[in-house]
Amino acid sequence: MSEAEISKILLQSFSNYYPVSIQLKNLAEDIKGFVEGYSNENMVTISGTAVHLNDINHIELIKS
Repeated sequence: MSEAEISKILLQSFSNYYPVSIQLKNLAEDIKGFVEGYSNENMVTISGTAVHLNDINHIELIKS
Protein backbone atom coordinates (compact mmCIF):
# COMPACT_ATOMS: atom_id res chain seq x y z
CA MET A 1 0.00 0.00 0.00
CA SER A 2 1.14 3.52 -0.65
CA GLU A 3 1.76 5.98 2.16
CA ALA A 4 -1.15 8.07 0.86
CA GLU A 5 -3.55 5.09 1.10
CA ILE A 6 -2.29 4.25 4.58
CA SER A 7 -2.68 7.87 5.73
CA LYS A 8 -6.23 8.04 4.34
CA ILE A 9 -7.30 4.95 6.31
CA LEU A 10 -5.58 6.21 9.46
CA LEU A 11 -7.49 9.50 9.16
CA GLN A 12 -10.81 7.66 8.64
CA SER A 13 -10.09 5.54 11.69
CA PHE A 14 -9.16 8.51 13.86
CA SER A 15 -12.07 10.69 12.68
CA ASN A 16 -14.76 8.01 13.09
CA TYR A 17 -13.20 6.07 15.98
CA TYR A 18 -13.03 2.83 14.01
CA PRO A 19 -10.48 0.24 15.08
CA VAL A 20 -7.84 -0.82 12.56
CA SER A 21 -5.85 -3.93 11.80
CA ILE A 22 -2.27 -3.20 10.76
CA GLN A 23 0.15 -5.64 9.17
CA LEU A 24 3.74 -4.56 9.75
CA LYS A 25 6.62 -5.44 7.44
CA ASN A 26 8.75 -6.92 10.22
CA LEU A 27 6.17 -8.49 12.55
CA ALA A 28 4.24 -11.72 12.02
CA GLU A 29 1.17 -10.71 14.05
CA ASP A 30 -1.18 -7.87 13.13
CA ILE A 31 -1.64 -4.95 15.48
CA LYS A 32 -5.29 -4.18 16.20
CA GLY A 33 -6.57 -1.12 17.99
CA PHE A 34 -7.59 2.50 17.78
CA VAL A 35 -5.62 5.36 16.29
CA GLU A 36 -4.78 7.65 19.20
CA GLY A 37 -2.83 10.22 17.20
CA TYR A 38 0.44 11.09 15.55
CA SER A 39 3.59 11.63 17.61
CA ASN A 40 5.31 13.27 14.64
CA GLU A 41 4.68 13.29 10.90
CA ASN A 42 5.94 9.71 10.42
CA MET A 43 4.79 8.01 13.64
CA VAL A 44 1.28 7.03 14.65
CA THR A 45 0.10 5.62 17.98
CA ILE A 46 -2.23 2.61 17.83
CA SER A 47 -3.66 1.72 21.25
CA GLY A 48 -0.44 2.72 23.00
CA THR A 49 1.94 1.26 20.41
CA ALA A 50 4.07 3.69 18.36
CA VAL A 51 4.27 2.63 14.71
CA HIS A 52 6.41 4.19 11.98
CA LEU A 53 4.40 4.74 8.78
CA ASN A 54 7.18 3.15 6.69
CA ASP A 55 6.81 -0.09 8.70
CA ILE A 56 3.14 -0.53 7.71
CA ASN A 57 2.63 -3.09 4.96
CA HIS A 58 -1.19 -3.15 5.00
CA ILE A 59 -3.99 -1.52 6.99
CA GLU A 60 -7.74 -1.94 7.07
CA LEU A 61 -10.64 -0.57 9.05
CA ILE A 62 -12.52 -2.94 11.32
CA LYS A 63 -16.21 -2.14 11.06
CA SER A 64 -18.68 -4.17 13.08
